Amino acid sequence: MQQNETDKTRFTTGSKSVKSKFFSNPTTNELKKHKRKNIQKDHSKETNDNVLLNNQSIQHIQQKTNIDEFELDESNDDDPAIKKLCVDHGKTSKDPCTSGSMRKLKTFVLESTAPNTSMLESSEQLCFRQDISDIDRKKGSSSLLKYTPLELQFLEIKIQYSDAILFVECGYKYRFFGEDAEIASKVLKIMCNPDHNMMTATGANSSSLPNQYLMCVCEQNLKQQEKQIGLVCVDPSTGDVIYDEFLDENWYKELETRISHLQPAEILLSSDASEGIRNFIVKVVETSSTAEDKVRVEFVSQEVVSPSKVYDIINEFYREDQNCLQSVLNLSKPVITCLATLCVYLKDFHLDRILRITSNFHQFSQRAHYLHLNSQSVRNLELLQNTWDGTEKGSLYWLLNQTSTAFGARLLRKWILQPLLDVKKIQERLDAIEEIVGGSLELFCKVKEIFKKVPDLEKGLNSVFHQRCSPQEFFSLLQSFEKIRDVTLDLEKCVVSSLLHSTLSTIYTTLHDAKTYKNNINQLAVRDNDITSLFLNTEQYPLIHECKKKISDICLCLNDHLADVRGVLKLPALQYTTVFKLEYLIEVKQSHIKSVPTDWIFINSTNAVSRFHTPFIAEKYCRLKELKEELVIHTKVAWLELLQQFSSHYIRYKQAVSELATLDCLLSLANVASQDSFCKPKLVDGPAHIDIIDGRHPIIDTLKQGQDQYVPNSTHLHSSGLRVQVLSGPNMGGKSSYLRQVALIVLMAQMGSYVPAASASIGIVDSIFISMGSADKLYSCQSTFMVELLEVSDVLAQVTDRSLVILDELGRGTSTHDGVAIAYATLEHLIKDHKCLLVFVTHFPMLFKLCELYPQFVINSYMAVQYNEDDADSDAAITFLYELTEGCAAKSYGLNVARLASIPDCILNLAHRKAQELENQMSSKVQFGQLFGAEARNLQSLSWENTLKEIPHILSLNDRIDSFV
Repeated sequence: MQQNETDKTRFTTGSKSVKSKFFSNPTTNELKKHKRKNIQKDHSKETNDNVLLNNQSIQHIQQKTNIDEFELDESNDDDPAIKKLCVDHGKTSKDPCTSGSMRKLKTFVLESTAPNTSMLESSEQLCFRQDISDIDRKKGSSSLLKYTPLELQFLEIKIQYSDAILFVECGYKYRFFGEDAEIASKVLKIMCNPDHNMMTATGANSSSLPNQYLMCVCEQNLKQQEKQIGLVCVDPSTGDVIYDEFLDENWYKELETRISHLQPAEILLSSDASEGIRNFIVKVVETSSTAEDKVRVEFVSQEVVSPSKVYDIINEFYREDQNCLQSVLNLSKPVITCLATLCVYLKDFHLDRILRITSNFHQFSQRAHYLHLNSQSVRNLELLQNTWDGTEKGSLYWLLNQTSTAFGARLLRKWILQPLLDVKKIQERLDAIEEIVGGSLELFCKVKEIFKKVPDLEKGLNSVFHQRCSPQEFFSLLQSFEKIRDVTLDLEKCVVSSLLHSTLSTIYTTLHDAKTYKNNINQLAVRDNDITSLFLNTEQYPLIHECKKKISDICLCLNDHLADVRGVLKLPALQYTTVFKLEYLIEVKQSHIKSVPTDWIFINSTNAVSRFHTPFIAEKYCRLKELKEELVIHTKVAWLELLQQFSSHYIRYKQAVSELATLDCLLSLANVASQDSFCKPKLVDGPAHIDIIDGRHPIIDTLKQGQDQYVPNSTHLHSSGLRVQVLSGPNMGGKSSYLRQVALIVLMAQMGSYVPAASASIGIVDSIFISMGSADKLYSCQSTFMVELLEVSDVLAQVTDRSLVILDELGRGTSTHDGVAIAYATLEHLIKDHKCLLVFVTHFPMLFKLCELYPQFVINSYMAVQYNEDDADSDAAITFLYELTEGCAAKSYGLNVARLASIPDCILNLAHRKAQELENQMSSKVQFGQLFGAEARNLQSLSWENTLKEIPHILSLNDRIDSFV
């Protein structure tokens, strides 16, 4: 990765940089061959000296015409030279524009010639080979390996910089060798494999993250338990910038929610960040979903972005656009601090320009526009990853993602995490999907086929903006824009829905000049990687036009000179030859070597022929190579000007790509909607309610693939009526699947998707909270019960009258006294003090009594089973019906589940006897239920806090609690 000149040290020859080569110049070797041949053929010493002198001048010409380091790769295929070798002191790197890593480098461009141990002094050669032998012995090699020239140079430089990671530019890729390759493979997520005598690593980033966000976090303490946190996320490869400012507590639940949504690849913290946030971030890194996608953490020195420098940095960065400056200064101080840090940090990578496009800035916390999902809801609903191995399969994203493009997949992910609250916008998406499914699907097949072949237009557009785009990538971008624009013109005339019409119209309008850019680029030159012939109309570029004219004149002169050469050699059919990219060579058979004038310059030879340049050719060829070098330079300047001109329309093209992503998402959701038993939901802008007829879990239904019939269930919850469902039933009876089913159907409906149900009517829900409470967080010193209560605490702090709350078996992680007390008090609090829609799963029969206390708000339900007493000792004793039924479950049938889990019979028999004893004790205390009912009615008048205090006292007697439970 390129750095500023202040971070770079160059070793130069004269005033011009000379690139490192792994192989010696072929001209030098041929020169030695020629000298030996001349001696064998008894040529005079004077002739040999002249030939040697002339060839040294040719070698000097070749060195003089080397192209500078900015050149696109035009290296000889027969000369696999390494053009540049960088040394990273103690750190690794990759290009953040394509992979997200932002690790800083301190590089040295080593520009020495190829290692040739025969040219070393004897003592140096012995020392070098001794070091190589030591390396081999450490690897267990019995003898000195035969290293390739590439490996020899790597080893030579590695000995000098043993504490550094070396990365070598070979053509278009960087390669790592040996232990460096193994380290790079782990850090950069690239492939590592053996090659010749060493491990080598090269290739594209293999991270599965859809985005490569760099997140900067800034913290400011307000009170003892309250903190103000600002964050800014930027993805240089897509141009997305997300910022937010929020209040958080010591547990950093709000920050965790944002990390779970954004899934950054790297997090920046100030070096003076508090110990609390440092520990939290480190724990997040350690518990990433997979080892390959662990979040990297970087610390920025406080001296770089001190509070006194923040506003100076911002004013300097946005000084050319006062409107952007004012919009940035209107942000909160923590956000501005994060933004200033990113400006400084990205400047080293020449990626900071993207932060000047403030139209790309979007705030994360917009609860007025999007349904709120906290981190545990994202995790428990398996929206992006499943909970068993952390992969996509089995998640809602896996189900809905039938997009054809990478930028469409990224937008769909945002739609899933940010369902809408605006009924009009939701209806527009649903109408568009209905039109595609209802008859227009064939019209969009051509679009879908084009989408499958286009590159990542969003990243390609940003590559142009950062001026890191190759001609091939730019031409492919323009070609895709042209094809898409042509097909959208026909589609626009056919569609009816407002969303489809506006999307297609915007695409067609914003891409109007893509064809103009494309027609000025030579497709053959792009294919052949010939940068000098890149532009078809060179009259727009006077320097290029003039340079090409001079080159043409010299070529004509050289072709005319061929007639004179033919006359001297008396070979009328003689033609120039090109060997190893050395042009205008005159080949003379060894049998005619005496006819060659003595002033001709020998170039090289084989056993059959010798090759020469005449003095005229040498002079003109030298000038020709200089002109070609100038042409390359002028073409590069023109190329960068073209990219800059195109980038001036970045916002317009960014809008076009956004509309293309929308179209891709609609086509994806239409494919899902075309499945059997999916319906168009009805969204109502009124009181929150859920009316689902024969709903099914979308993911389980798909995973089963018709192997087992999924039992549908209906749900009816209304904020103005029965809004609380207390759910019971046997273990493995389908309760958890039902909970997720209800939440997923609501979420899918509000993101504008069809849902798996016979019919569905949804009154807009502004948030979904789901607490499963079945895992601990040992890295945070939090037990299972503590995690459960923290989740409930977060729910109680944020719940509104339009929330959907799902609590699964609250209170199971502690003693029966405390568990029943907390579950009862929490449930009654939500019934009395909130009007949220609530599904509460429990195995505590005491909670069923709340249906009698609040009959207008609470309904009891259970998952039905069929029990066969004749098969009580077999696996067939219980049949799960998975059917939601009104009422209370008589038992939890835990022993039957234990039998299904293959618990030994001796344990099951003892457990069965103990269960009988407990049932007998319960039957002998029939009066307990009446007593408890009276006391429960007295509790109705207590507040939630007093209820929580009183219940353990009421249930303090062991005989009461044992007989009841």
